[in-house]
Amino acid sequence: MEEEKARRQAEIERFEKERLEREKIARERELAERKRAEEIAREQAEAEAARLAAEQNRRERAEQIATKMQAHDCPLEIRSLPLTAGRTKISVVSTCRHGQSFELNYGPYSGTYTLDQGGHIDVELDLFLGLEPGVDVVLNDGTTSKTAIETQDLENVYKIAILWTAPVELDLHALEYTAEPRSSGDVWTRRPSNAEESRALSERSGLSHGFLSVPGNISSSPKRVQVYTLWNNHKQRHGNIALLIDYLTRGDLPKPPYCGDGELARIPVKIFRFHPSAGITTEDIVLSPAQCGKPLQSIEQFNPYLIEGLRIRN
Repeated sequence: MEEEKARRQAEIERFEKERLEREKIARERELAERKRAEEIAREQAEAEAARLAAEQNRRERAEQIATKMQAHDCPLEIRSLPLTAGRTKISVVSTCRHGQSFELNYGPYSGTYTLDQGGHIDVELDLFLGLEPGVDVVLNDGTTSKTAIETQDLENVYKIAILWTAPVELDLHALEYTAEPRSSGDVWTRRPSNAEESRALSERSGLSHGFLSVPGNISSSPKRVQVYTLWNNHKQRHGNIALLIDYLTRGDLPKPPYCGDGELARIPVKIFRFHPSAGITTEDIVLSPAQCGKPLQSIEQFNPYLIEGLRIRN
């Protein structure tokens, strides 16, 4: 009995040992298979990353080549077409660059414009700095093209421009002959007149009259500009045009950040004056801050006495 019992116990232990050995081998095989699967997955991921990187490199090289080819093979035509009252129309044509944007620079003014689906755009510029700066067109690929400016009547007009960079709305008001703000004699963005209308009025009345212009067809610009152009009626002996700036964004009830010590309470503005015989003069001014929450009187909204009026002497 004891001998049989010992034999059975030995078989149980052998079976248990074999079971444990089989489980160990199975675990090791599973671990090895998992490790190999991870290695295969890592190798595949590395191969895919290398493929994507190579594809990106090929794409970038292709784009660089295409850009260079376009710069050489894609025609670009820039023309300045003369307009009355010291203005010009810059015509930019490049059919193979349709939908692309470009930067146009005239003196301190810079704006971003976009070619239409036909690869064309016309940009009207008021030449408050005269002809000398010329116009630069800078394309997305870095190509820069400079063109001379053509215009008409520059010797028969006065110009005053305001230029600012702050992200606010300003309005230049030209009060012709003692006109009140926002009256019929006030030339501003809501009553800008135009070159033909103001010239006809000047001829009928015997007095110099003008119009306001702002850049059109623009996509964006870090600098804003408004230009008042006055036809000089040489029959008029003397006269005065008062000039005001309305801080439109601030309104008549100032709120932060447009008042007090707010970051947009004081607005730097550059003034340009063009005289056909005296040339160009510039002046830097700052729109002064207003008290927050205190309603502004009508005249206070227009920052009086900051800009010297335009005096006519013939």
